[in-house]
Formats: sequence, structure tokens, C-alpha cells
Amino acid sequence: MSARACALAEREGIACQANPNQQRCLQFLELARQKARFVLQLTRPDDALPHAKEIRVQLGSLAGLAESMEIPLKDNEIENIDGLLSLAEQNFTSLDKLPFDTLIRVIKETQGRRPRRKTSKS
Repeated sequence: MSARACALAEREGIACQANPNQQRCLQFLELARQKARFVLQLTRPDDALPHAKEIRVQLGSLAGLAESMEIPLKDNEIENIDGLLSLAEQNFTSLDKLPFDTLIRVIKETQGRRPRRKTSKS
């Protein structure tokens, strides 16, 4: 398993664990960020994304990619991100030719975790 979605302290996250395949992960993520700027209502193309929007891009783009290739997700989790990206490159010939309309739709629909309400101690 070279990359996977994970939860850390009840937060979602993505971890690329193999250096040779990390470039593919980074290229995919940058493409997803660029394509999602409009639906995320970002006006400055070079600004870093706020954390919540970054997570929406990461999770939504991967879920959208799995959906576009009709790969069912168990508990909305992708065990092998690099495997998914490799399969996508084979199916679509390159990451540039991915069905970004589907990915963008899923990014738009993806909601991050709701902030916990603080409980008052009495």
C-alpha cells in the first residue's frame, strides 16, 4: 500500500508513503486543486487552500475518481490511492485526461467534518 486515506485524531488525511509514486499523487492533487478553484469560490490561483477546502479537494477528488471508474468504496475509504491513480492513468491515458467534471461534482458535494460543539462543564 503506497498511499492511503486515513483518520488521525478524528480528522481525515491523505498520506503518500512511497517516494517514487508520490509525484503521481502530487500531480493529481495539483490538477484537482486547479480544477476545483471555481466551485470552492477561490479567486487567487496561487493562494494555499484553507484546511477544510484542502480536505474537500483531497477526499472529493479521490471519491470522484473512484466513482468515475465505477469502483465501489467501503465506508468511503480508499485503501490504495496510488493503485487508484495508476488504474486511472491506464484507463484515461494520463492524469490530464481524467473526467474532471465528475471529480469537481463530488468535490462540491463533499462536506468536511462539522466542528464539535463544546459541552459546558457544570
